Amino acid sequence: MHQRNIMIKCGLIVLVLADGRRVAGNSPYQPRHVAEGPPFVDSHPPRPEFDPSMASHVTSLHGRDARLNCIVRTLENNTADLHILTIGRYTYTTDLRFGAEHEPGSAIWTLAIRGARHNDSGLYDCQISTKPLLTTTVNFTVIVPETRILGAGSLFIQRGSDLNLTCTVSYSPEPPDAVIWRLGDKVITFSSTRGGISVITEKGHRTTSHLLIQRAQSGDSGTYWCQPSNAAPASVTVHILDGEQSAAMQNGGVCRTAAPERSVAAVSGTLLLLLLLTCCTAPAER
Repeated sequence: MHQRNIMIKCGLIVLVLADGRRVAGNSPYQPRHVAEGPPFVDSHPPRPEFDPSMASHVTSLHGRDARLNCIVRTLENNTADLHILTIGRYTYTTDLRFGAEHEPGSAIWTLAIRGARHNDSGLYDCQISTKPLLTTTVNFTVIVPETRILGAGSLFIQRGSDLNLTCTVSYSPEPPDAVIWRLGDKVITFSSTRGGISVITEKGHRTTSHLLIQRAQSGDSGTYWCQPSNAAPASVTVHILDGEQSAAMQNGGVCRTAAPERSVAAVSGTLLLLLLLTCCTAPAER
């Protein structure tokens, strides 16, 4: 795993009690006198420690802001410094997306990351500069959701058949707020004068959105885009064939043509099934 040792470093400057003088007497409520001499300073103050409730694993969505919290106990009367370090254990980062946050008197020291990126994933150290050093590690993971339109990069169907496209959004810690379908740069809406358009979106750990266009016409040809609100879009190019018209795809000297199709059922999760005939091969060597 890529390790990015960005530390939250709490440099303890003062480790003495505010007032450590002893009070002697027969009664804890009626002291007869205060012992003379220099003020007593506890030579063994309580050592700082990390709160066991700290999250050791933090997951964020790509592009979202993230916060890594380091909770330190027994720092109430001590001052601390917070420094941000990056790859190369003692090199200060120049990435302005990273920032240190701490409220005076609070036990929480925060590393704030604006617009988390995939390469921000790694191990982050929170270090208290006692002797010996105290260090705890937070495993930070940035998830990049994956958007796919099931099937091939290009689909061929006959005019008058139904077109069904299925889009999936995976590896997302939360479902997208919305999934938008576009044909080229135009958003596909139910209010379109074309009619016969429906979209069904099922949100969950894996979000699925179905676009159904009934009785596809030549004007329905083009590049279709599936755009989740929390992920990059995916696309597929659809060719509407008119009658006996065939579409040829050239690939390394082999030419394949889609034969006419009598009926096309709605497709979800597989390639659009067309009978492909081999029409050309590379000429034989002489």
